[in-house]
Amino acid sequence: MKWNNALIYTTIWSYIAAAVSAMLGYPAMEADIFIQTALYFALALLLCVALSRTEIRPYLAGLYGCLAMISFSGIQKWISYNGTTSLGPWMALWDLVLAIALLET
Repeated sequence: MKWNNALIYTTIWSYIAAAVSAMLGYPAMEADIFIQTALYFALALLLCVALSRTEIRPYLAGLYGCLAMISFSGIQKWISYNGTTSLGPWMALWDLVLAIALLET
């Protein structure tokens, strides 16, 4: 399997885990739990579609580029259950690498 598809698959499963965690009371973001759950399931679905419909990948890459800057700048607050405060830059890095993976067709 190519590295980019492997990253897309693992991100899909990460989103599903984040949605389930939010429903169980352990949200990943400082946001409404219902909105967060719906967002994670929607992003997982979009990435599933991107696996077969490669023409949407550049648009998703653009979306993830924007999401990276929202995380990096601190606009999006991430919840850490172990007290770590540097989650924004790490989430931004993941989004940027995912954007690159989406452009590798």
